Order: sequence, then structure tokens, then C-alpha cells
Amino acid sequence: MRYNLAHVCEASFEFNKTETLYKEILREHLKYVDCVRRLGSTVHDRDQIYSASHWFKDVLEINHNSPNAWTMIGNIRTTKQEWKPRQKKFERILYNSQTTNDSLCFNFIRKYMITNFIFADM
Repeated sequence: MRYNLAHVCEASFEFNKTETLYKEILREHLKYVDCVRRLGSTVHDRDQIYSASHWFKDVLEINHNSPNAWTMIGNIRTTKQEWKPRQKKFERILYNSQTTNDSLCFNFIRKYMITNFIFADM
């Protein structure tokens, strides 16, 4: 219930309330990956890039192959104009045996690369 409320607050741009709710949830459920990821996205939306990267790295401690976390870290690299590290994050998703056949991951990264003019023959 609180997760859904936090998600509604996030969609309503009530970031302080969102952050509080997600942190309350994490006090009870330390490894709730979606909650950690959403918290990272929330602070990222407030341009707190450094803090966001720490939340996404926390996701990777729980699930080392999380395509969502690797994508968000890749997006942070884009924000910082770090093209090669960004490329490596996306390639990690593409070549991971767990996400190789995940058409959603592949299409997202492909579209992202095309819109950012770095599409390479895949």
C-alpha cells in the first residue's frame, strides 16, 4: 500500500513525501529492489546525480544483473557526457545471458542509442 502511495506521490512530483515513504518502506524491507530503484530515480529527477548513483549501486548489490539499474547508471554517464563508460553499461545489458532475449531491454537501448546518434551495428 505504501509503495503505491509513494509511486502516486512520485507521479505528482511530491518528491519529499515520495522519498520519505520509500525510506520508510526500506527500513522494513531492506532488499526491496523496486523501492531502492524508485528512490534512485526520485533523487535523479531532482538532479542529485551523485546520490542517485549510490542508490542504483545499492540495487546492484541486491541484484547484480538488474537491467534497470545498469540503464540508470548508463543514463547518469550520459548526463556527465561520459560516452565510453555509458556504452559499456548498455553493452553489459545487451550481452548479459539473462537479458539477451529480453526484447524490452534490447529495444530500449537500441532506441536510446539511435536517438543519441551512437547506434552501432548490433
